Amino acid sequence: MKEQIINIRYIDKGKLVAILRGRFPAPNEFQISVSPESLAQLRTSPPVSTASEA
Repeated sequence: MKEQIINIRYIDKGKLVAILRGRFPAPNEFQISVSPESLAQLRTSPPVSTASEA
């Protein structure tokens, strides 16, 4: 299986934005589930630098 890179960054008001790269069989059906515990961790975690690797 080819590697699929998923970058997730936390946006305010409980919204998650996912930037998908690579090939997905059905991109329109891609879904991410996040538990309240995970959201709490994201709120308290320091920002992570995501420099793109060209």
